[in-house]
Amino acid sequence: MNQKLPTNYDEVPYPGSVHVQTHPDRLAVIATLLGLESAPVQRCRVLELGCGDGTNVLAMAHSLPHSEFLGIDGAARPIAEGKQMIADLGLSNIRLEQRDLLKIGADLGTFDYIITHGVYSWVPAPVRDCIMRICAECLAPNGVAYISYNAYPGCHLRDMVRRMMLFHVRGIDDPMQRVAQGRSLLQFLATAKSEPDRYQLMFQAEIGRPKSYGDGLFYHDDLNPMNQPFYFHEFIAHAAQHGLKFLSEAALDGFDPSQYTPATIATLDQLEGDPIVREQYLDFLTCRRFRRTLLCRSEIALDYQIRCDAIADFFIASEAEPVSPEPDVESKLPETFRTPTGASIETNHPVLKAALLHLHQHWPEAIPFADLLAVARRRPASAGSEIEGEQADARMLHDLLLRTYLVGVIELHAWKPPFVSHVSERPIASVFARFENRRKNTVPTLRHNGLEMKDSLSRYLLGLLDGTRDSTALVEAMLAFVQSGQAELMNESRPVTDPADLRTDLEKGLPAALKVFARSALLVA
Repeated sequence: MNQKLPTNYDEVPYPGSVHVQTHPDRLAVIATLLGLESAPVQRCRVLELGCGDGTNVLAMAHSLPHSEFLGIDGAARPIAEGKQMIADLGLSNIRLEQRDLLKIGADLGTFDYIITHGVYSWVPAPVRDCIMRICAECLAPNGVAYISYNAYPGCHLRDMVRRMMLFHVRGIDDPMQRVAQGRSLLQFLATAKSEPDRYQLMFQAEIGRPKSYGDGLFYHDDLNPMNQPFYFHEFIAHAAQHGLKFLSEAALDGFDPSQYTPATIATLDQLEGDPIVREQYLDFLTCRRFRRTLLCRSEIALDYQIRCDAIADFFIASEAEPVSPEPDVESKLPETFRTPTGASIETNHPVLKAALLHLHQHWPEAIPFADLLAVARRRPASAGSEIEGEQADARMLHDLLLRTYLVGVIELHAWKPPFVSHVSERPIASVFARFENRRKNTVPTLRHNGLEMKDSLSRYLLGLLDGTRDSTALVEAMLAFVQSGQAELMNESRPVTDPADLRTDLEKGLPAALKVFARSALLVA
C-alpha cells in the first residue's frame, strides 16, 4: 500500500465494475428494515476504500448528482484513469485520491456509507486494522459500512486449489505467465482421470470456477499470495475491537429454510436471540465462501427484528414472471412467480398475485408502495375472501411483500433511479453507459448492475442513442455499420448480405433491441 511504489494493480489492472450490493440504496433499505435511520440516498456522503479506477462510485455519482463521493486507492494507474473519466464525464460530486490507507486519519471527514469491496481478505493484517479504524473514525452516527471478504468454511476448498496454483507458479515473476500457468494447472487437474474419483468430484466446481474470470481478476484473486478468508465470528470480533458491530448481510435473501429439516429450523430458531452465533451456524450449513457484511456503530441499539411496516416507504420492483400463461389473480387458486435467476414464490393470495403481476408488467420500474396497494385493491377477490379496508390490506401487503423480498422475488428500493421503462421516439441511453460502452463489453445500468453487450452491432446501437436519432436514422446508421464490415447480421446461422434484406431485418429487430435496453434500465428521459 506504499504510495511511492507501484503496486501489482499498476502493472496488472483490476477490472473496474459496478457492484449492486454496495449501492447506498441497498444499504439504506436494509438499515431501515432493521430500524436504523440512515441518510437519504439522494443526499448522502459515500467513501469507497480500494476503489480501483472508481467505476463503482463513478456510476453512483452519475445517477446521484446531489450526493458526494470519495474513492481512495493505493495504486496510481487506476486512480489516474478514474480521474480522466471524471473529467470526461464532467462530474463535480466525486473525487478520487491515490493515498496509502495506513496514513489516512479522521481528516477524511464523516461519511454516511463506507464501502470496502474485495480488499479486506487481500491485504496484510495492519491494513485490515486500518480499514476498521477508518470506518470507526469516519462513519456517521447512523452510518453503514460495507466490507466484503472471503469466508470459511466455503473457502477451505478454494484455499486448497489456490495453494496448488501458487506452488505451480513459484519462481515465475511475469504476471501473464503466472496466469497462463495457473490456468494450465487447473486444466491438468480437471482432466487427469477418465472417471473422476471422490477427490476430483470434491473440488470439481472449484477447478472450473475461474474459467469465466478475466486475466486481471484471476491474477489478483486466485494467484494473490495474500488471500485470507475468515470465519464470520472472527470478522465480527475484529470489528468489535474498533467500536463497530454487525448490522446485517448486504442480502437478506440468502437462506432458504425449505431446504432444511424441521429439526434444523427449530435449532436455528433457538439461536434468534444471538444473531452472531446464528449467522455463524448458517455459514456452517450453507458452506458460505464469501460475505458482504454491513456494520454500524456499537452504540446503536438493535433488536434485529425486521420492521415490516417500513415497506410502506419503499419503491418495489420485480422481474418475476407468472409461470402460468394466463394467471388468475382474482381467485384463490395458487400461482407461481419466478425470476430469471430461479427465485420463486407460490401464492394463492389475490392481492399479492395482483401486485406481482403489475410489477412484472412494469419492470424495471420501481413502484411506490401506495401505488402498488391501489393497483392490487382494484382487482376484486373472489367471493368468500375478506377485504377489511385499506389499512388492513396495507398491513397484509406489507407482510406478503416482506416474505416475497426475503426469498429474492422482489426488490425494495429507497429511491427511484432516473431511468425510463419506455422507448421514446428519439431514445437516449445513460451517458455513463455510453461512455463505458466505448471501453468495455459490460456496461453499467441505472440499476447499478452490469449488462453484457454480446455483439458489436448492439454496442454500436447503444452508442447511437444520444437523443438525436429516430428509428429511421438508427436503421440507416446500423445499415452503414454492417455494410462497412464492422458487424454481421445473422439469419438462421447465415450472414445477411443483401441490402434490402439487411434493411428489413434491421427494421424488424430494432424495436426488440431497444426494448431490451429499456428493460435493462439503460434509457433516460
